[in-house]
Amino acid sequence: MIEIRHLRYGEEVPEDLHIGYRSEDLSPGLTWVAVLDGKIIGVLLAYGGHRTLMLIRVAGRVGNPPIWLYKLLKGAITEARGRGYNGVVVALEEDSAGKRLHRALKRSGWWYRKETMHWFANNMQAILHEKEPVSVPIEPGVRVVNG
Repeated sequence: MIEIRHLRYGEEVPEDLHIGYRSEDLSPGLTWVAVLDGKIIGVLLAYGGHRTLMLIRVAGRVGNPPIWLYKLLKGAITEARGRGYNGVVVALEEDSAGKRLHRALKRSGWWYRKETMHWFANNMQAILHEKEPVSVPIEPGVRVVNG
């Protein structure tokens, strides 16, 4: 069974996951790992602010069980909701990995709006206090949309 939890202080992310950060530079409270048989098989790095979680990196091993990505996203996002985060922002590539991540985020129960960035949220009314869908430009090519 795949366990989703935070990276523990002093715990090393396996080098073959190629996350681009040293383990000692990671914030365990914003780093989730997927663990199978006691070994880390996937990692999700995020940055949190303004009640929004930005996914910085999601990495896993080739040959992981197909459900690992969904479980990691669902576990991290569910916990983030419980901690008061209302949305997730992620930059997705148009390659097969980006498309897989996009499908997994949609399956996790968040609506989305595709622009230059992808915005997934469970309740933007809580942030924007609007009853109708609204587009709010953040910077050229990036929009946050509620509803």
